[in-house]
Amino acid sequence: MGIGWNFPSNNFSQLTGISEAGIETFRGAPYSSLAREICQNSLDAILEGSKPVTVEFQKIYVNKLDIPGYEQLKDALQRCLDCWKIFNNEKAVGFLQNSCKVIDQDELCVLRISDFNTEGLTGSDKEFDITPWQSLLKASGVSDKSGAAGGSYGIGKSAPFVCSDIRTLFYSTYDINGLTAVQGVSRLVSFKDENDKVTQGIGYYGNIERNTPISVSLSLDKNFNRSKRTGTDIYILGFMEDDKWKEQMIVSILEGFLVSINDNKLIVKIDDVTISKGSLSTIINDYKNGFKYAYNYYQVLTSEESIVVNKDFENLGEIELRVLFSPDLHRKALITRSTGMKIFDKQNISGTIQFAAVLNLKSQEVNQFFRQMESPQHDAWEPNRHPDTKNAKKKRLAIFKFIKDTIHDLGQNKNTDEMDAEGVGEFLPDDISVIGRNGEKEVEETVTDKTKNIDIKVIDKVLVSQGFAKNNDDFAQEEVAATGEVIEDEDSEAIGRFPTGKSNILKGGLENIVSTKENDDSENIIKKYTEVGTTYIRMFLIDKSAKLYKLIFLPEKSATNGYVKISLSGEQSNTESDVKSAYLASNTKLLKCKKGKIYLDRILENEKTSLFFILSHSDNYSMEVGLYGNQI
Repeated sequence: MGIGWNFPSNNFSQLTGISEAGIETFRGAPYSSLAREICQNSLDAILEGSKPVTVEFQKIYVNKLDIPGYEQLKDALQRCLDCWKIFNNEKAVGFLQNSCKVIDQDELCVLRISDFNTEGLTGSDKEFDITPWQSLLKASGVSDKSGAAGGSYGIGKSAPFVCSDIRTLFYSTYDINGLTAVQGVSRLVSFKDENDKVTQGIGYYGNIERNTPISVSLSLDKNFNRSKRTGTDIYILGFMEDDKWKEQMIVSILEGFLVSINDNKLIVKIDDVTISKGSLSTIINDYKNGFKYAYNYYQVLTSEESIVVNKDFENLGEIELRVLFSPDLHRKALITRSTGMKIFDKQNISGTIQFAAVLNLKSQEVNQFFRQMESPQHDAWEPNRHPDTKNAKKKRLAIFKFIKDTIHDLGQNKNTDEMDAEGVGEFLPDDISVIGRNGEKEVEETVTDKTKNIDIKVIDKVLVSQGFAKNNDDFAQEEVAATGEVIEDEDSEAIGRFPTGKSNILKGGLENIVSTKENDDSENIIKKYTEVGTTYIRMFLIDKSAKLYKLIFLPEKSATNGYVKISLSGEQSNTESDVKSAYLASNTKLLKCKKGKIYLDRILENEKTSLFFILSHSDNYSMEVGLYGNQI
């Protein structure tokens, strides 16, 4: 049985081009994807749970003649180039021209990836079973993983090929059964071989007759010897050198596996940098400017002020939420598997409570359930991927609700001296006491860490599907800024109220006339007011202690010399509110207020108006809002 490279014939079936789907999936972030996929696979294959898995990424240079089957591989690349020049495929020709240059160099840049305290790639001696070896090297769309294991689509194997200028890897393993195996895989394009047969585009180095591995060990790194330590080595030939490759991988590891490293489940060595529980503090600070969120989450994991809440979730087992409240945190929650690998960041939890949180799916059962709704990139929960879609939607909504409710409940009890409510601070005056009337006690400037929606009587409450925030972006952002919340249901994470064009005032339509002999200053200027409808209206309690509210509305018609009327809703009838003071969000000029009315100089159709007002009442009431004016 001969040993060498073999590119099987396609037997007159499909051609393989340069834009292979699995590889294209990871092209946008090659180094980050490589780090994530490799560490995930290694954690899934852990041997002793009491010890950390160690993964090494070491860049080396290898003499081209030391590469197994070098001449055959070089010939295959040249044949690929010749073939696709005839096809006049610009993308393929550009890639293959560079590949031919790379393989012709005296030394090739190679990235060695090795893991330890793993089982290795078992099943190298099985030709047709679904084993870790077969799934990684020769299967397509197949994964042997189950339970809480990470990969479930079988596309992660493509990530290392993205980082190779010649799309060629060598795999070497020593597994828990004492088996040693080596095989090369080259994922090129279809080409005509020396017998004028069109190949599949994928080739294997090993026993040519059956494309099976060789039962020996391989070390292209002269300074490395696996000996009898179980695990796997991957050699990326023609590794794409980039000045930032190491930095990008370090940041990716810390963003994606911060919890794993902090829990001493994972140690990663990238050239001369070792990322472990012991070195985590130093490395986090060294690279904090490159992180998106990891610096915040590290504070959650290490602070003595973090609050830990454990819950038996929906009879699926334990989940753990760790929360830290601090003015400089980013208001997001990290969702991780039991291995500590990040899935995604949950947002839209609160717009005013300053926090960061980490949710860990701890039990096997809860991991298995949510794994089935993960996207192929393992960075989102998509219920339609789950075998039980309806139940998956409910469970996802329930876990999001648990996160939000817990943070809101805990946040109410956290007293912070200063808190910037995102989107509100820019409208509040430097000294809120300017709102008070002369002679009255000044109101202390504070913004609470809890906001509440005030119940407004409206006609149309319509739930719409995801996409409302895009179509009505200004309103969606302002609502989230004020409350940090959007309505959620089974079908969508981001749902709001859609403007219907109808009046949101209960008492009649646009022509409902409110007669008066005089205005509230006893001046015979305005004889009557016409009710002006709104196509959008929202009210928020901004500061309970200051009795400060924010009102946002979109007038349906234009009017002059109008006013907003705030009424307290009762069971039998409404009661006039006592509006103490008010001002527009666009400036701090005080507006005239009397008998629950806030007077406006003008009301423009479809122009968003935001205003703040203070009530004398200290209790919470349901309120009704009316908009009136002289129609233009």
